[in-house]
Amino acid sequence: MQKKKVYNLSVEYSDLLPALTIAQVQGVLTSNAELALRKDSTNDWRTCIEINVANLAVFTSGAARPDPAVNQADYELHFGQTHNLTFLNDTPGIRGVACGIPCSPPRFIVNWNTRRPDTPVHELGHCVGLGHAGHTVQQIMCEGATRNSNSNELKKDDVDNYDDL
Repeated sequence: MQKKKVYNLSVEYSDLLPALTIAQVQGVLTSNAELALRKDSTNDWRTCIEINVANLAVFTSGAARPDPAVNQADYELHFGQTHNLTFLNDTPGIRGVACGIPCSPPRFIVNWNTRRPDTPVHELGHCVGLGHAGHTVQQIMCEGATRNSNSNELKKDDVDNYDDL
């Protein structure tokens, strides 16, 4: 029996977004954990994870914390903070980005406005060491341009990574 892996994430969001509540953010993260647990086909592997909001803070956007974040230099300014997950108002051309493959502790950015139902768990997948290679369009870790709203499956090899961080 698989033991649940718990991720307690410190979350921050840009002041350019409407005020977010812990309940709103927790709802997004809980639905992502449920995607990782749901079995959608015979080739779909599950991982039992729980993603929690440990705390929620708002930051003031500006030169030190840009929103929009448009390039790697901008992302690095956010990754240099103590929070695990940053929600931004605008990240032109992307829905999310992780600080590395892997990165521990996990640090990733998600565009609150354009995120897909699986964007946070996809970016968390990068943090635990998963890349895009070898994934099909049905899978959470497929590259963003080809992934769609039904991309919610995991490969057998993906499952172990979510448990390791």
